[in-house]
Amino acid sequence: IRVNTSKCILCGQCLNVCKHDARGYIDDTEKFFQDLKDGADISVAIDPSFFVDYPNIANGVLGYLRSIGIKNIYNVSYGSNIFTWALLEYYLDDNNTGGIFPSCPTIVNYIEKYVPSVIPALVPIRSPLFCLAIYARKYLKDTNKIAFLSPCVAHFSEIDDAYSDGLVSYNVTFEHFFKSLKDIDFNLYYSESDITDYGLGALYPFPGGIKENLEHFIGYEKTIVSKNLVLYNKSDVDSLKSIAEYN
Repeated sequence: IRVNTSKCILCGQCLNVCKHDARGYIDDTEKFFQDLKDGADISVAIDPSFFVDYPNIANGVLGYLRSIGIKNIYNVSYGSNIFTWALLEYYLDDNNTGGIFPSCPTIVNYIEKYVPSVIPALVPIRSPLFCLAIYARKYLKDTNKIAFLSPCVAHFSEIDDAYSDGLVSYNVTFEHFFKSLKDIDFNLYYSESDITDYGLGALYPFPGGIKENLEHFIGYEKTIVSKNLVLYNKSDVDSLKSIAEYN
């Protein structure tokens, strides 16, 4: 059964409800490893949730990636810090009274495809991934292809979007990544990220992480709503609109 990509928002609910494993998804894992094998220069940006989900082997995975030719390794939590800074600049401007964070591509997909009237409420800031990618290109002079190691297949929509300008080349999901490396003993390797996260960006994967980041700097001067939305009906649209109207 093929998915109608013009309607799909990449939320993954069809995978969750299919208990027979009859449905799967395609990401860039195979292409990533093949290009690396063929000699492509690749850096890896790793979602901060990776260090939460796999604390015992995370540094071993980083070490293994370097051993097979990865040039640079970045923790996207650094991009989250840049994202937080940009949000603060945006919200502390008296002309900007509210908006919806564009950090989740599924939410953005839903708005663009089903509630276009809410598009103006999307805060005009790149996601943490692209904040990191732009920083790596501009300030670290990294000209390599960048692969994003993440828990979510939905990121391919922003990676493949025309506005991405080729900043990120691969979306590699945790699930397919570890399936490809099921025979590797990561305890034999060790390395750390090339960028050390000194901020609160590591909180982004946790529920309310962005909210905590903003409140750390601005307290309760502005109302920040942290809500997980399951987007199925009109009440969900109303929730999005109400969030957009908050100061």
